[in-house]
Amino acid sequence: GDSRFVGFSAYGFLEEDRVLADNGAVITKILDHLEEFERLAPEEVYIAFGINDILTGIWPTPESYADEVLEEVTILREYAPDAAYCFSSILPAVGWALEENPVFEEVDAYNEAVRDMCARNDILYIDNTDLLTDPEADYQPDGIHLSIDFYPAWGANLMRSSCEAGIRTDRNRGQEQE
Repeated sequence: GDSRFVGFSAYGFLEEDRVLADNGAVITKILDHLEEFERLAPEEVYIAFGINDILTGIWPTPESYADEVLEEVTILREYAPDAAYCFSSILPAVGWALEENPVFEEVDAYNEAVRDMCARNDILYIDNTDLLTDPEADYQPDGIHLSIDFYPAWGANLMRSSCEAGIRTDRNRGQEQE
């Protein structure tokens, strides 16, 4: 993931070695973590990128970005073929970040393209947008990064959505409580 996902380990919600994320990362950064990824042998993989990907303009259309996400998941599947793959929706930017970078207005279009791609490729798309109810409380002042108080709701939604989709099972539910 990107810096937003780094928060899960930075704020102590997950062990650092279980969060393969970097500040400023774009989706292709996944390739830098293949050795760690293979060592973890995950049963579930939660992918959270997008805000930097949109800002860089490397993928000029939502569809080209969705294609890149699929390409990266395809590579990951070579290392963990039996894992379930989940894409966490791109959370919007707010406040001055949105004003300074109008390209962030395209978050919904990018999410829609990724959601459609996920539906066709056995990837669970998890929409977290409705969790954002109060920009002042949910975001840090930069309008991009999330407050520590948002992470429990985000993590719970990721787990709940995977359970509802039948991805998380009795064999691994105990791990989420550790």
